[in-house]
Amino acid sequence: MTIGTSSSSYYDPFSAEIDRNVHAVWRLMREEQPVYWNERYGFWALSRFEDVWTGYHDTATFSSTHGVQPEALDKPVGAHFCLGAALARLEARVALAGTLARFPRWDIDPSELVPVQTSTVRGFSSVPIHLG
Repeated sequence: MTIGTSSSSYYDPFSAEIDRNVHAVWRLMREEQPVYWNERYGFWALSRFEDVWTGYHDTATFSSTHGVQPEALDKPVGAHFCLGAALARLEARVALAGTLARFPRWDIDPSELVPVQTSTVRGFSSVPIHLG
């Protein structure tokens, strides 16, 4: 991502480059372009508290028809929602309940966890489970 004047700045929340030094990227956005419009994905990025507060109260300008989840940004701009989300949650509940019923004793070794840290995700890409 190149940060410069308002005409040369480009912020892509999916860029792996951002994840390498996300706080520096946000600092530069606050300093050089605190209110940023991304033409490609059709979203506003507000990086200073005062601007976020103003945007919160100015929904005519700063509302997002596709929510605030970066995963929705690659979709066409417009109102939509995930039809399969409820089914996916139900399937996960059933699968987890069945697994825990079959394997009531299990353990996680923290040394084997594989962390993931991006600008939008804090968690693990791999959580090996030892069944007992």
